[in-house]
Amino acid sequence: VRQHGSDLYVFVPGGDGLMFTVGPAFWAGGGDQFFGNVALLLHCDGTHGTRVYVDSSSYARTLTETGTNSLSNVQKKFGPTSAFFNDGAIQVPDSPSMELGSGPWCIEWWQWSASGMGGILCKYFSATPVSPVPIAIRGTGGAGSERVQVRISSDGVTYGFDQEFPSSGGGAWALNVWTHIAVVFDGSAITVYSNGVSQGSAACSTAVRNTGDELQIGRDKSSGGYMNGYLDDIRVTIGVPRYTAAFTPPSKAFPDS
Repeated sequence: VRQHGSDLYVFVPGGDGLMFTVGPAFWAGGGDQFFGNVALLLHCDGTHGTRVYVDSSSYARTLTETGTNSLSNVQKKFGPTSAFFNDGAIQVPDSPSMELGSGPWCIEWWQWSASGMGGILCKYFSATPVSPVPIAIRGTGGAGSERVQVRISSDGVTYGFDQEFPSSGGGAWALNVWTHIAVVFDGSAITVYSNGVSQGSAACSTAVRNTGDELQIGRDKSSGGYMNGYLDDIRVTIGVPRYTAAFTPPSKAFPDS
């Protein structure tokens, strides 16, 4: 077994030179080599119209929701349903194992929208004033200029990191199609990938502060906006950046082990 960059090469003894190349997300056999670092995994599978969300990570967190968001089979990337949002959020309870802190992490998801995405994720801050929140991710820009904005505050006073990806122009995703988005912090910089292609990187020395508050999916508390569209296969990985170069987005649902 040899590792080169983010890829793992497995040589089979006596296999007459046979070699398997395993990308950054999967081990041979379909498992996830970083599953022990997965803090949250939502496949958004279930029955159309219901509002029960299951965490398939090893933590099996109990999730709640607000608003009228629900599982939907109108649009879905993998499985029978995805999560539809327009005025609510999935709430992930606070836990030491959910803290992003100052180390590497990766937040990724599949998204579909007929218009702007709006709020995608935030670490809710219940104190007053409510902004700046510890972290907020949202879609900005109109058709043809879609961007991903990442905001991080370590002190609750200012955003030490506030960047849009790409920094100019747009096109981080297209409307009415499923797009894989990954926001990656490698310990020194944040990179946003769209369908495995980098939309830019920016140096980041701002840690995500721990406020003891929940993580909300489908909402950006820093702007007060909710998401407008569908999310599927949402995964939070803490402790490893997972992606360090261009990659092929997954062709099936994230593994459960």
